[in-house]
Order: sequence, then structure tokens, then C-alpha cells
Amino acid sequence: MPLELYFVYTRTRNSLGDPAHALFAHPCGPSTPTQGQLIHSDSPDGGRGYYGVLLWTDDGVLQLVGVQPRWRRKGTATALWRQACEFSGLPLDKAPARTALGEAWFQSLDIDAPLEVLNVPVTTQDEATGATARQLALDDKEATARRIVELLGKDPKEVLPYILALCAPTYEDAEEQIHRLRAERP
Repeated sequence: MPLELYFVYTRTRNSLGDPAHALFAHPCGPSTPTQGQLIHSDSPDGGRGYYGVLLWTDDGVLQLVGVQPRWRRKGTATALWRQACEFSGLPLDKAPARTALGEAWFQSLDIDAPLEVLNVPVTTQDEATGATARQLALDDKEATARRIVELLGKDPKEVLPYILALCAPTYEDAEEQIHRLRAERP
């Protein structure tokens, strides 16, 4: 069941210090804006208590789509993306660097976009506390990993085990799997 959300738009800076557009999804409540309402803010952090955030550039490149783990699988990322597309007038269908979870989300939106860099999972085990296994894991890890190998144009025999490791639910899980793979190399 989708959550009732309102949105806060602001200008901010990404992790490299470059200007970016930011849209935050907040839960609706008795003393908040109503479902789907868009609020403009001068605060670069979008306010406390948000469930998810989406950052994009002036030319429509998605730089971050993040949903807090216990609010995943409830339509938050897709609601953010639709609101940001409507607000910006851009398709927001480019994200050259993304996680395996981000690729699976792109697939759910029928977005077929080039992938230049596969990022490690950004969710830590501490952040995952309170989330269900389904909120953290991919529905079909093997299919997502094969799709990523194809997008990167790599030889599956060489990279598939590493790509599968990067499909782990948390940063620590991926790190552990990568260390194990490296230790097993001759």
C-alpha cells in the first residue's frame, strides 16, 4: 500500500559540492501538508523526518535516489521520481552510476539507461535495523546481476561473482563477500 507523502523541493549541493535539485518525501500527518503537495524550501536539507530523497542535475541526470530502508517497497522512490519529473519537466532517465538496487528500480520503471559505474550498496547494517529482508534485497539477484554485466559490457565469467557480491543488501555484506572472493583468487 503506497504511503501518503508530501514533497519538499530545494536547491542543494551534492556530495562533490556541485549544485543539485533535491526533492524530499515526507509522511503526511494531521499537521502536515496534504498528500502529493509540493512545498518549496530554502533549507538545503529538506527538513527532518523524510522517508526518501531524489537529487538531479539541471540536465536531468539522477545523482541520488535514496529511501530509508524501512520505507522501501511502498512506492516512495517512484512517487519521488514522478513528482520530480513533473516539477522539472525532464524525463530523469539517466543515472550513469547506480547501485544494483537502483538498476532493479530502473527496470521496474522500464528505463533502459546506460550504466558506467556500479556503486556498492550504500545502506549500512545499522541503517537496515527495523527493515524486513524484502525491503533490503533484490527480487531476482541473479537476473539483476546478469543485466548489470550486460550493461557494463563485461565478460560474465570474470565479473559475475563480484557483481553478485555488489547485489548484497548492505555495504558490510558486499564488503565481506568481495573480501571472500579476493581471498579465493589464486
